[in-house]
Amino acid sequence: MKIKRLHAHFLITTDNYNNERVGFSVELSEGENVTEVVETLRVKAVEAIGQSADNLLRSRTEAL
Repeated sequence: MKIKRLHAHFLITTDNYNNERVGFSVELSEGENVTEVVETLRVKAVEAIGQSADNLLRSRTEAL
């Protein structure tokens, strides 16, 4: 099987127990690893939305 196009959608938990969904559609280049591309897109999704609730809770706890 040859995968040419990838659609990846992520549900990211943000502060106050809210969620945001972000998605990407990308064309894979010859030889790209699907698993690595999905992980890269997951990182980009988190960067686009910001810190997750877990990170916010951890940073608030450490500040106390």
